[in-house]
Amino acid sequence: MTRQHLGRILYITPMAPWPAKSGASQRSNLLLRALRACAETDLLVIEQHGGLTQEAIQVLERDFRLVGHLAPKPRGLYWPWRVVRWLAPATVDKLAFNLGRRSIAYRPDPNISGWLRTRLTQKSYDLIVVRYASTAALAGIPANMPAIVDIDDLDSEVVRAKTLLPGLKLWQRQLFRWHLRQLQRIIPKVLNPYQHLWIASESDAPYVRTEGVSVLPNIPFDQSEVSPPPPSTQQVVLMVGSLFFKPNTEGVDRFVADIWPALHRAHPEARFRIIGAGMSDDCRKRWSAVPGVEAIGYAEDLAEHYAACAFTVAPIFRGGGTKIKVLESLLNARTCVTTAHGGRGYESGLRDGDSLLIADTNDRFISACNQLLEDLTLRNRLAARGHDVVKTQFNFGRFQRVVQDAVASVLDKP
Repeated sequence: MTRQHLGRILYITPMAPWPAKSGASQRSNLLLRALRACAETDLLVIEQHGGLTQEAIQVLERDFRLVGHLAPKPRGLYWPWRVVRWLAPATVDKLAFNLGRRSIAYRPDPNISGWLRTRLTQKSYDLIVVRYASTAALAGIPANMPAIVDIDDLDSEVVRAKTLLPGLKLWQRQLFRWHLRQLQRIIPKVLNPYQHLWIASESDAPYVRTEGVSVLPNIPFDQSEVSPPPPSTQQVVLMVGSLFFKPNTEGVDRFVADIWPALHRAHPEARFRIIGAGMSDDCRKRWSAVPGVEAIGYAEDLAEHYAACAFTVAPIFRGGGTKIKVLESLLNARTCVTTAHGGRGYESGLRDGDSLLIADTNDRFISACNQLLEDLTLRNRLAARGHDVVKTQFNFGRFQRVVQDAVASVLDKP
């Protein structure tokens, strides 16, 4: 299969490929680049959380072949919530999402499916590629249309992780379990019609079908051929992450409250530096009040912050997908202390004690960070090994080959 043998691909995603500031939008960008190597690719963005800015629309139309941007029907407009939605739309939408049936989010949306039916009569596409099972369901892709779904965050596994969180109230745990039971029934039915599925991690394989599935790993977004910085002797512990993402802020809260004080007592000269877009004023004020913590927020040049740190931490205990910042840290030759959840999906290449350290309790996190603060040889060995693994196993060349092989396998079928 070559690009010349294809007419056009329609790529549907709720995470716009520009601006590529979060892990989810970066994967959208990478996948679009890989699809463009196969064929001309048009882009449809399903708008969420306030929609696209006018600047984003202009850039996406000019540089990314944006052909449409649509918002799904608000959750509160479905029966019976629509009766009272006029009283407080945002509140009712939230209640409907949390207390309503999950199946509503996994059936064709009239706004999106209607647009798609019209589009398919106007343009001829060889293939539709969709990010996420829920997006594929909302789109209502015709049964005779070849399609690939990029699962990335398996919805049921995101909820399963929530059921295991410590400190939940009984009603919260029961609510998440109810959601999980529904999704375990819904997701296989939603995914069954599609010719191929991409999962981001081998650990998701037991939860999907056995045929027509391949692992499309998450990879660092910026893999420019720049030499990694030399080892740093500074006592700086770095956290990089999107701080509008609740699992990240929860992880920082836990690290600052329960882990950092012990580290700072043992190493008064050490600093914990927090970098990431979306830091709220409340978080900045709360974290900066703790001795030794530097809450910086968005930084244009991450390379200089990686160069200045001894190692990074990713204290993430829930959330979907694989954690790109773990790979990014290792690509920049800085080892990472993370949780088993934070290392999920990388187990085949990145192992505890070989390239990073895994810590699932506060005490273990304190011990691992103390080790790295005190043992320069250890952290340099882990960083060097991790850098080599990321460069060889988590690169765009491998990512593109997985995409091209799947596209070829779908379109070569009789």
